[in-house]
Amino acid sequence: MTGVVVDPNGNPVEGATVREDRTGLSVTTGPDGRFSIPGVRADQGENTIAADALIGGEFFSGASTPTSPVADGTTDVGVITLSLGVMAE
Repeated sequence: MTGVVVDPNGNPVEGATVREDRTGLSVTTGPDGRFSIPGVRADQGENTIAADALIGGEFFSGASTPTSPVADGTTDVGVITLSLGVMAE
């Protein structure tokens, strides 16, 4: 699963923690806000990706919309926009 994490102004967020909901696999975003979580199984239904980061000493979080994985391919969950003070589950 791939995607990009941005702040409320649309700027990429480097160093955000990104987690896949079913497996708990997590990665950190790169300088361009992009992430890739390999090995997410396509046979277990929709997945949600949660992201959070400290920006300027404040907690931001957000989540993707539920997305069905692409069998034998890469699933792009799109842009996850973080919001101030909202805890992702």
